[in-house]
Amino acid sequence: MNFKITLPLPPPTNRIYRSGYSKIKGRSFLYKSDEAKAWMDEVGYLIKAKCHKPTKEPVGVIVYWFFKIEADIDGRLKPLLDVLQGLVIENDSQIIELHVYKKIGELRPEVNIEILTI
Repeated sequence: MNFKITLPLPPPTNRIYRSGYSKIKGRSFLYKSDEAKAWMDEVGYLIKAKCHKPTKEPVGVIVYWFFKIEADIDGRLKPLLDVLQGLVIENDSQIIELHVYKKIGELRPEVNIEILTI
């Protein structure tokens, strides 16, 4: 399998999760923000158009981040890998090799991802 796709950037970490409080359970919890859900829906649609069956094989992933300004890559990596589950790969535990690159100063912020079976 050799799968390549260009996607919009996921929201930054501080905009992915929101906290709430359950009066019934008496504790706080985290949930995905509307912005994160909208990104996941959009990206899921784009991926489904290019990949019709997730692989069960071990994979290597190459991620190329393109940002307009300086930005962290670690917080955005988790939602990117999570959205691949069930669409391109069965589970992100199949990722046995990961390479991440970042370029600043791009006019069009996006992420290019390549997935290869190993």
